[in-house]
Amino acid sequence: MTNFKTAVRRLASLMLALMLTASMAVSVSAKNYTDVIDNDYTEQIDMLSDIGIMIGTSEDEFSPDMDVTREQMALLLFRTMLGRDNSGTVNTTAFEDLYDPTYHGAISWANAAGYIIGTSDTTFEPVGGITLQDAMTMIVRALGQSHSAMDRGYPWTYIDAAVKLGLDEGLNNISYTKTLTRAETATLVYNALTAQYLIPKTSSAGTYVVSTTIVENVYGFEIDEGIVVATNDYTIEGYSKVIKNGYVTLEMSDGVSMTVNFDELNMEGSPESWLGKKIKLVYKADEKTKLVTVFGSSYAGVSKNIDTVEIAVDGSIVMDGVKYETVAAKSGTLSTNKNEIYVYIYDNDGKLAKLADNAAVSSALRFFNLELIRDNAGSDAADRAIIKPWSFGQLTITGGQINIAGNLAEDQLTGGFVNNVNAKNGDYVLYYYNAENKSLEIPEVLIATPGAVVTRLTAASATIGGVEYKLTYAPANALNIGQNASVIAKNGYILAVVNAPAVTAESTYLIATSNASSVYIDGYVRYAFTANVDGVSKNIITSQPAVTVNGVYRYTVDANGIYSLYDTGSAFFVQNGDFSSIFNNINAATISTASSPYYQLGNVKFVTDNNTVIIVKNNGVYTAKTGAYTGDITINANASVVSVFKNNIGDVKTLSFLFISDGSLARTDITQTYVKVLAANGSEYVNNTVYYVYTVLNISSGQISANRSVYSNLAIGNVYATDAAGNILNIAADLLASARITGYTASTVTIGGATFRLTANTKAIKLNADNTATAVTPASLLNTTVTYYAVNGDMILIISPLNTPDTLTGIVSSGSPADYPNIPAVIVENYTGKTVNDLKNISMDIKVISGANEPAYFVMTANNGGADVYITSWFKPFTTAAGTVNHVVWGEDAYEITAGTGYAVADATHSNVAGGSGATDLVGQAFYDEFGGYTVTKVEVKMFGGPQTIEVSNYAD
Repeated sequence: MTNFKTAVRRLASLMLALMLTASMAVSVSAKNYTDVIDNDYTEQIDMLSDIGIMIGTSEDEFSPDMDVTREQMALLLFRTMLGRDNSGTVNTTAFEDLYDPTYHGAISWANAAGYIIGTSDTTFEPVGGITLQDAMTMIVRALGQSHSAMDRGYPWTYIDAAVKLGLDEGLNNISYTKTLTRAETATLVYNALTAQYLIPKTSSAGTYVVSTTIVENVYGFEIDEGIVVATNDYTIEGYSKVIKNGYVTLEMSDGVSMTVNFDELNMEGSPESWLGKKIKLVYKADEKTKLVTVFGSSYAGVSKNIDTVEIAVDGSIVMDGVKYETVAAKSGTLSTNKNEIYVYIYDNDGKLAKLADNAAVSSALRFFNLELIRDNAGSDAADRAIIKPWSFGQLTITGGQINIAGNLAEDQLTGGFVNNVNAKNGDYVLYYYNAENKSLEIPEVLIATPGAVVTRLTAASATIGGVEYKLTYAPANALNIGQNASVIAKNGYILAVVNAPAVTAESTYLIATSNASSVYIDGYVRYAFTANVDGVSKNIITSQPAVTVNGVYRYTVDANGIYSLYDTGSAFFVQNGDFSSIFNNINAATISTASSPYYQLGNVKFVTDNNTVIIVKNNGVYTAKTGAYTGDITINANASVVSVFKNNIGDVKTLSFLFISDGSLARTDITQTYVKVLAANGSEYVNNTVYYVYTVLNISSGQISANRSVYSNLAIGNVYATDAAGNILNIAADLLASARITGYTASTVTIGGATFRLTANTKAIKLNADNTATAVTPASLLNTTVTYYAVNGDMILIISPLNTPDTLTGIVSSGSPADYPNIPAVIVENYTGKTVNDLKNISMDIKVISGANEPAYFVMTANNGGADVYITSWFKPFTTAAGTVNHVVWGEDAYEITAGTGYAVADATHSNVAGGSGATDLVGQAFYDEFGGYTVTKVEVKMFGGPQTIEVSNYAD
């Protein structure tokens, strides 16, 4: 028998419980303790509870974190080594501190056997905690693995022996002096069940030691290893297929064959998936019936699928970095660093034939799946390899009959039909067909390369589109120099030449953003739809009517600009050896390169390069990123994802194309461009596409430009998103707000009660009637109702309205500056907050509606933080009839503030300031020097004659 430390630790708990409880004095059932669910030691606790070695502290609690005492450890050891629960209540030791008869028998037994000694001649310390090193010492002694000399090196001699026995498995990072909990103790005892148990025996020939396990010796079961060599449908050469359904044959360590029920092995997968692998068993064989009952099993080794086998210069084969020599029988020696290995290959009748040497292996390596099997998980070299060779063909299904399966229908494939790649009629595939058991497996669909010109042709190879292929398996005379060819290739070998799509432009991918509509072009019915191509919106003309919105298509374009489309289900969807990965209705996720140099989508690790195209639809807006990208990629819940990767050597691939139907890009969404449509300017025909031209205001830059769109119905005044080329999309965005500017500082502006930061990038413009823009300052728009765009508190753009504020109508009355507070007037509030200097040239239109035609004047109210000062300026008298508009300007139609024309009402501070005809105090520049920095709080229009009704409009500075 083989010594097992760890391999059979993962026994099926319920099976082993049934096996062991038969000899226990108590009867217990598997527990589902509420306090050990998802515990690191759940399996061990469940099994020991099932066995009856450790029971719960209540019906539904195990108390896994409770410390274990020395007396409890004695009882656990008694139950484990003897398979009985009742140890008796008699104390036969010299210990005087034992108090609970429940443990007397176990302590007496363990002490008499030398497994547990006291803390002194008369003390045991029964309620003292049991440390890991003491528990290990007790179990090592009980397993017969100790001798008297080890006591001098306590505890390390016992710890070393325990580690070698595997008793510490699962007890990681636990101090040897730590008091064990119930869960930790359960794990230690669990490991002891299958550790090597040495029992001394005496015979007439002398004393000898029997090596066994507790499971074997105490409970009468056997443990052994066996390699699966036959199933109902397949067999390794030299063995016969198993007749009894559901059974497999194992070649055991002693060379004897044993047939067992596969279900009893409790191994995942099909019986065939375990061919050639070593399994470790806990079992019992009935001596009379010879039937074998398996109670537990585990995989003893490891296996790995590889798709590359190299032939070294010395003739050896290299698999997974290790050199091998294929042999028919192993010599047990290592020669010239070549490890001996058995290599088997599937025949079409289900037999696994053993290959004789490396040359036979080399000739078998066309297209294959190879499983490398190590019986010992810790070994560098494998013990055997199994090759499943693939055949190549085009799948044809006629009337339900499958050509590559001997024309059997799917329901006639009684041995199974594995088609996880969803191969369809007409696909070129690799396959394995077992004619004897009528099974078919299709592991891969091969996609045709894009059409390209054959530029070089020899007897052994062909260069097509710059790629060199081998012609070993190619149809004879299938290619010609200058031919536009598309081929089916695998591992650089051409397997078939197929009809190629006509290509006159580089093939790439597009996303349909609208349904197709029929159009009549050059005598043909075509179909037009809008698509996003590398982030640019285009009108596409195709001969194919079926187009799905958000559908991803690879396309080619002929000389007439007509697109051919290949959807994700087409054999032509990918090209140049690329492969695609498609997901539908996936869970929300964010993939990032923050913690590693690559992204991971599904099972594919990838990076981007200068040719990568990423397109994401976010809230109806398509955003694109071309070139290398390393920001976060967010995929929202229920989104669909289509990706195409270059099939690079190694685990990490390069992303060619990615489309996410609902998500975002960290570095693209924030730079999405929006424009305000100001005017429609007709249309133009460019590159087979009709574009409509609009005058727009770029919301981010404040610049006015002419942009194209494939949409003819964009509304003037609305804001729309643009694509990467600046084309306007039919995706409206409600970005602009409207409110009055009520305050400002050097670094802020207050609009509609909210304050925003002014940055170096803030733009303030005034739209003109001719759709041009003039730069202004936020201060000049004080008290003006504006539209604006702000992001995260930063003001991006302020737009002064194209039209002036609402017309002001009111009654004005005669009077003088001294009567200012009580004279009815029309108040023009949008000038408040400016300085007197700012208003040297204010102007407006004044229309007399009714009443006397009299001269008018402005009155400004201003202050410098103190009392108000009232400043007036006269207009020329109106000489036109009522109903006529008069345009007046302070510095033009009004008299300048010079001697005899300006007037300032005196206040407490400026008592010497007076005005009137001939006045000389503070006139001209001296007046502005005195009052120019004052802040204006009100501007009014008054009359000297009247009263009359006037209309004020088009006021500006």
